[in-house]
Amino acid sequence: MLSRWWSTGLGIPENDAIFWRTSNSGGRATTRAKKGLRTFGSYGDVAAVDPIGQPLLDLLTIEIKTGYSHSTLHDLFDAPSNAAVQTYEDWIWKAEQDTIKSKSMSWMIVHRRNRRIHLVTSPAFLFQTMNFSRYPVIVPLKERRMELCVMPLWEWLQTFKPPLLVNAVTTWRKGINNEL
Repeated sequence: MLSRWWSTGLGIPENDAIFWRTSNSGGRATTRAKKGLRTFGSYGDVAAVDPIGQPLLDLLTIEIKTGYSHSTLHDLFDAPSNAAVQTYEDWIWKAEQDTIKSKSMSWMIVHRRNRRIHLVTSPAFLFQTMNFSRYPVIVPLKERRMELCVMPLWEWLQTFKPPLLVNAVTTWRKGINNEL
């Protein structure tokens, strides 16, 4: 679905082979990182197997989570302070770590509980960077508070068109190069 959305959004013939699951869901990159090695294109759960998809992954490290019917976003708000790290909190931490390792701008978690719709969770600054006026949800994590935006995947795909994302990553890259 992601490949078809990306290709048609860029105005090229529909292509279902732009993105694919990373090797061992990012495990290859994690294993190599323990040895101090980088692994291009292997962070998170989605890899670009066609170069045309790389701008999306330069912008976002994407995690995909399915199932977990006993975990909800509510756990970030109502878990006791002495509770173990919550599932969603762990996902956010992993997404942040993979974003740093991959050197992408930000992260996105696509998640779905059993028999429910797919949702997208991202840091609020990503939405604000692209001038999307969705109100953030401020969640208390163990060590800090974070502003997140959560929305249905179908709405995210309709809102964030590929050219907008390519423009965002191009602008971000220029800003990084100007700082150097």
